[in-house]
Amino acid sequence: MWQPLRKAYAYTDDRGQQWAVELSRQFGEHPDLGFGPLIGRVMPMPRSGLAMRRVNVVDRATGARRSIPVGSPSAPVLQDPPPPLQLLDRGTGRMAEFQVTSRVGEIRRWLA
Repeated sequence: MWQPLRKAYAYTDDRGQQWAVELSRQFGEHPDLGFGPLIGRVMPMPRSGLAMRRVNVVDRATGARRSIPVGSPSAPVLQDPPPPLQLLDRGTGRMAEFQVTSRVGEIRRWLA
């Protein structure tokens, strides 16, 4: 059965407000990234003024690097030490183990 590659998920900002975001299922359904299902009415994330927190990761075997969104401040990937992430390597089309190299916090501009 065909399923879309992208889907809507709940992103929890640093103040606890939930926002609806659309992203790749491999990120939204990854247990270590902290996204949740949309429950009830959730406002769509503003196109400007709020940038999601992210982690930068590397596949040490190939050197492939990525920056991926993190859905909540309590996501396992933000804990010390962060767990390795099993993600699809776009270059090879196979699952690979990525290590967190750095974290980028949420950026909020012009939002009360």
